[in-house]
Amino acid sequence: HPIELDRAEQILKEVLTQSPNSASAHYILGQLQKIEGRFAESTQSFQRALELNPSFIFANVHIGYIMMQLGHTQQGLDRIQEYLHLAPPNEPALGYAYLYSGEAELALGSPQNALKSVLRANAFFPESPRILASLAAVYELLGDSANAARYAADFQRSDRKSVV
Repeated sequence: HPIELDRAEQILKEVLTQSPNSASAHYILGQLQKIEGRFAESTQSFQRALELNPSFIFANVHIGYIMMQLGHTQQGLDRIQEYLHLAPPNEPALGYAYLYSGEAELALGSPQNALKSVLRANAFFPESPRILASLAAVYELLGDSANAARYAADFQRSDRKSVV
């Protein structure tokens, strides 16, 4: 839906023209830019949101994820882990942070650490096809075929339209 995204960006830029110090607008603009794969702009928007309001700590997860996409996996994981240390224990966004952390750990060749993170993500989003597929893959890498098959079957039965 490029037209809708273009309109959303136009509205956000209008908001930022009127309120250039709106941390929320910078944060939302960063999300939109990330969706579009405009990683440099997205990182700048998330950084600006953090500068304006340090409580927007989930921006660190977005920045970490972008770093991972650009091949800076360890730096991205460090950024995500920074968020995990600062976030309150009941923060719903923790599920995303654990998922991205697991993906980074897997990319870095640490399937046991990946499993711990993805299992924590699963506690937040138990029906997520992405998490179910990740669990199947990690268990297979660890040689646990029974759990790999279980999560693969759960993935096959899942509603793959889920965002997570």
